[in-house]
Amino acid sequence: MERARESDIQPVEISHRDSEAKRLLQAFDWARTPLGPMDAWPRSLLSLVDMVMELPSPAIIFWGPEQTQIYNDGYAVIMGPRHPAYFGASYRESWPDTYPLIYPWMRRVLDQGDVVEVRQAHIPVTRYGFEEEAYFTFTFSPLRDDEGRIAGLLQPVFEVTATVLSERRAETLRMLTPSGSLEPVADAIAALSRNPRDVPFALVYLWNAERECLLLAGETEGAGAGSDPDRRAQLDAAARRVVERNGQEWVGEQADAARSGADPYVLLLPMEGVAGAAPLGVIAFGLSPRLHFDKRYRAFLESVTAQLASALQRASLLQARERQRQHLSDLFLQVPAGIAVLQGPDHVFELVNPVYQALIGPRDLIGRPLREALPEMRDQPFPRILDEVYRSGQAHVGQEEPTLLRRGDERSGLEEVFFNYVYQPLRDAQSGHISGILVFAYEVTEQVRARQRAEALAGELRGEHERKDDFLAMLAHELRNPLAPISTAAEVLSLGRLPQAQVKRTSEIITRQVRHMTALVNDLLDVSRVTRGLVNIDRQPQDLKSVAAHAVEQVRPLVEARRHHLAVEQPAGDAWVLGDQKRLVQIFTNLLGNAAKYTPSGGEIALVLHVEGDEVVITVRDNGIGMPAALQPKVFGLFVQAERSTDRAQGGLGVGLALVKSLVDLHGGTVACYSSGAGQGSEFTVRLPLLRVQADAPAGGAQALPAAAAVARRILVVDDNQDAARMLALYLGEAGHHVAVEHASDAALERVLQEPFDVFLLDVGLPGMDGCELARRLRARPQTAQALVVAVTGYGQEADRQRALDAGFDDYLVKPPDPERLTALLAAPPR
Repeated sequence: MERARESDIQPVEISHRDSEAKRLLQAFDWARTPLGPMDAWPRSLLSLVDMVMELPSPAIIFWGPEQTQIYNDGYAVIMGPRHPAYFGASYRESWPDTYPLIYPWMRRVLDQGDVVEVRQAHIPVTRYGFEEEAYFTFTFSPLRDDEGRIAGLLQPVFEVTATVLSERRAETLRMLTPSGSLEPVADAIAALSRNPRDVPFALVYLWNAERECLLLAGETEGAGAGSDPDRRAQLDAAARRVVERNGQEWVGEQADAARSGADPYVLLLPMEGVAGAAPLGVIAFGLSPRLHFDKRYRAFLESVTAQLASALQRASLLQARERQRQHLSDLFLQVPAGIAVLQGPDHVFELVNPVYQALIGPRDLIGRPLREALPEMRDQPFPRILDEVYRSGQAHVGQEEPTLLRRGDERSGLEEVFFNYVYQPLRDAQSGHISGILVFAYEVTEQVRARQRAEALAGELRGEHERKDDFLAMLAHELRNPLAPISTAAEVLSLGRLPQAQVKRTSEIITRQVRHMTALVNDLLDVSRVTRGLVNIDRQPQDLKSVAAHAVEQVRPLVEARRHHLAVEQPAGDAWVLGDQKRLVQIFTNLLGNAAKYTPSGGEIALVLHVEGDEVVITVRDNGIGMPAALQPKVFGLFVQAERSTDRAQGGLGVGLALVKSLVDLHGGTVACYSSGAGQGSEFTVRLPLLRVQADAPAGGAQALPAAAAVARRILVVDDNQDAARMLALYLGEAGHHVAVEHASDAALERVLQEPFDVFLLDVGLPGMDGCELARRLRARPQTAQALVVAVTGYGQEADRQRALDAGFDDYLVKPPDPERLTALLAAPPR
């Protein structure tokens, strides 16, 4: 029957440019949920929802007394057929099957503020039309409202199905590794019976050469195929066809048959024997109805088949030891494994079979002592083991022993290979004394390498998941730090009884902490956009000496606060590159900030700029905590940080150096790090292509801000978030401007008919008519066509910015707006 042999399942990729969850969030009727309409949501919830929607991995928010669900596109895949019906629904309603298990954990987070972590949980999901066996690692973290109360939970989720399946299958293959057993079929059936999730049932057929037929040698307990005579006859016939053509056979109409209640899908594979001969037998594998039959699933079953074939071959050889010595020579010629007979205390080669000769290579062995024939063995343990076997008469079995072997002649290099082997003493038939040693060797290099690769990959996956878990915990910590003083300051201001000086100091605290939170969010968004290739840099001639000066000014408060000495060395001549002034400053500030954070107070930091051939070389050097050699190759990876103290004084999210690497790559340069070790300081070196320019070439850097306008502006603020609109109006009013506030687009258009305005500060995400449409209508009216129209919004993607500019906005500010930039915009003369 013709059918595809394997499912070609591709990873699901979530596009943040056009997120289904974002569209669903905006279109959903939240008024009919316990959360109420979105314009009544606390700012903390809105910020958390924005963050979750931008996360590249699955994540969900449970908010309010009913644990109302808000999740991103990655989590929608896990929801399967429950999506989108249960978007905005309560947890109890959406997951009645897992509620008794999961809700106590959620209750513990809500009541005690704990973070609950669950690793490798088995959670069946329906993503591709059937209930799939899947495993996930996730955490429940508390979320707080604007008053600091625990109001919800955050659950980031990482799928670890591949790791669990890999470990489970590796354990099965380990149990199937050829050993000294004389009953490999029984051993294989026992091993497969312990893994019913991958192999629901298995039947092993062996070829009987004397009777010239295929016989059932073993089957797993409760094999479904054995209870139906017609089904058994179908499988028996398929097994015979496999032997006849030395190929494979499929039984079942389609891979999803078992999922719909039909007969299970079965794959029959031959167990290869001697080249050119019939297979040793056939294994019929029942395939799991809860797993995709992908390449890794097939490779696992092929490895099981190869392992059992190897075990059968080894068992045959071990049984042959008991036969008469006169049949030994014939046996050597038939067995597909290396066999040699060594005689006397010097272990002189008497007989070798072709396989053994192939393992050793084209070298003369017969009649030569082992130490002479194989000189590379002299300093390895094998000659001493042979000596002990010859002396004691006790056999020795080696498993996966590493061996340095020269495959060719004396000029060939040494190669590390792995063997399973047996040294069996041979006794003289008359005297009973030890006369020699039978050597059986089976190379398992490929199996060992494969297992080592699987173990290394599993280790890397575990490390990746641990880094992500650490990052999420760190993110929660870093966001809580500024939230605490902001919350306290807001409570203090709400009392309304503070002197003006204390009000000013409290406002400064709020401003400082909001800027810190904004920097954290911007770092996350920056690294997300840059690493996904969503950032286009504006390539203009840039003087790196000027760029370095800007960066030094930005980090100077941090350097002075930690009492560091910062030395700057620059070349006397030009140091021009082609690049984006803002992003180049970002590279410098991240490296300098990193040096300042990881250098104890009073440290030495140096920024050295020089031209080397066709490159400008920037070096940032410090005498701080340094880094171990193991960390240096990984330091530019996401979420990688040096060891922190318990007070986390350094701060940050561990994305700065990853962002540096990505930005340097965008500029066609390279970045490297070096440290002599812990406590020895660190050195980061950036190399960028040198741009040869004329002495009077204009710089592409940022221009100085214009002077403040002498007259007040008439400003209309339009934002459905009343608190945000009121605070922005208060700030502008204190600056001397005339400010009015509206919370809807229709009301703003009516207000324009009543009084003139020359500046409009519009939120983009307004209900009903959004900010972009409002901007178009303002441009269409003669009395407002020439006004300054600025977007003030929480949407920070490049696509959002471009859409706003296309709609007629003059500029685009991301909340919270930078006061200096806003002041500069308002200081420009009216058009």
